[in-house]
Amino acid sequence: MAAVVLTNKRSLDYGYRIGVELNRNQLIVWSEVWEFCEGLWPTSECGFNKYIRLLHGVGVVISASLSNRITLEMRWKDSNTVGFYYQINNGPTVEFSSFPRPTPAQSAFTLGYYYVVYNGRTAKYLQFSLVSPSNVGTGGWTLIIENPSFQVGNTWYLIPRARAVQGPNSWIDAIWYWGCYQYTNVNALYQRNSNIGPYKVKFYYTSSTLSDGTLLWG
Repeated sequence: MAAVVLTNKRSLDYGYRIGVELNRNQLIVWSEVWEFCEGLWPTSECGFNKYIRLLHGVGVVISASLSNRITLEMRWKDSNTVGFYYQINNGPTVEFSSFPRPTPAQSAFTLGYYYVVYNGRTAKYLQFSLVSPSNVGTGGWTLIIENPSFQVGNTWYLIPRARAVQGPNSWIDAIWYWGCYQYTNVNALYQRNSNIGPYKVKFYYTSSTLSDGTLLWG
């Protein structure tokens, strides 16, 4: 899961991410916070010196198996700190890292789309995804993401509408994006092509590829 926190400085924003990774037969939950600046205008906070840098990175090995349901959450503990949490099945919710708000940042995650006038790209401020360092390249696996949600006040809401976004189109501003290459030979089951129901997507390896922009639900 990845979300953007905007600032009142031109071209300067922050990206927050949380995920779970299978690495050498261990399951690791991780959190990251990135600072990025487009550097496209002389009035940008960084001038013409575009950059992206990691401010926070934590990984923790958890006692879970691939068949477990792992719930991930990142939320504002107060107006100055974001906490990162995980839960295994119906067990306790565990905070495994936190990060103080950078001074220019707003105290909220930004949702939805933003049309970037500079180059006509569409920034997607909230994303949930399947990623890997390289294409898995073999079958026999599935991955389910369900009930992606956002919080307003003390209430959680399910994301009402979701579309597929391949790596090259996962923009978060005019020049930076979370993904990399298209994930070839990975497709998905979702509400519009199966009886899996809303708020859920099941990825699997096959001979076809999930098309960019596919409406998953909503």
